[in-house]
Amino acid sequence: MHMETNLEKTPSSKKVIQFQDCDPFGHLNNGRYLDYFLNAREDHLVHFYDLDIFQMTREKAVAWFVGKHEIVYRRPANLRENVVISSQVIHVADKALTIEMIMYDKDQSHIKAVLRSTFVHLDLKTMKAKAHDDELSTLLNNVLVPRPLTDIFERALELEAALKGA
Repeated sequence: MHMETNLEKTPSSKKVIQFQDCDPFGHLNNGRYLDYFLNAREDHLVHFYDLDIFQMTREKAVAWFVGKHEIVYRRPANLRENVVISSQVIHVADKALTIEMIMYDKDQSHIKAVLRSTFVHLDLKTMKAKAHDDELSTLLNNVLVPRPLTDIFERALELEAALKGA
């Protein structure tokens, strides 16, 4: 796990929308957005922070479980379209964290969807929420981009306004 203070706070990666994930209209199925977001976030953890959550689960018997997802769909992601997915930690508590993820078109000029997910850190032996250890707390605080947990739809509009003003 990387512990430097100059880590990328908003990593991003490119994905291609696959046929099996689309509805008959060639749009990414609403439920599949979560898969794309969560797979991108897992990739970001490994590639940007050297954090393998599955290895962490095996070695420390802890894991993050979804406490809540909030998603706003703004534009369809289409079959074979290239998209960019970014993620960032926007809130850290002792036993939980909140991640904001954004799916853009390939040029990052339009937002496809915004997801805010809260994950609870769980001790797998007791099945109870557990505080992050010092190493995780340090990493999380090094990459934290503090943001008020405002209404997710308002956040999507704020992001779109920022793109138009850029």
